[in-house]
Amino acid sequence: MAAEVTKVAVSPRARRGGFGRFMLWTAVNAAKANGASEVRLRVESTNEAAVKMYEQQGFVVDTGRGVDGVSFDFYGPTRHALNMVVNVEGDNWVLPRVLGP
Repeated sequence: MAAEVTKVAVSPRARRGGFGRFMLWTAVNAAKANGASEVRLRVESTNEAAVKMYEQQGFVVDTGRGVDGVSFDFYGPTRHALNMVVNVEGDNWVLPRVLGP
């Protein structure tokens, strides 16, 4: 079973304080507790900070979705989404740091 995170949004004034990681941690652990074996999400391909944060938490581009992991025009014309996934079976996923930069 797969779960999907659909929105992680942090006010620009509060960014880089660990809130996005905390929300992600909460969502992934809830999905895992309810039997998910993987968690998927989409992120705007130009949002480098978010892509980096997801990669730091173990997410990788899901090349099996979209075209090589990209959903073209997902957020509007020329606004593409990266499809990302993390395996959470067993002890495969442990968030290294929840709060702090």
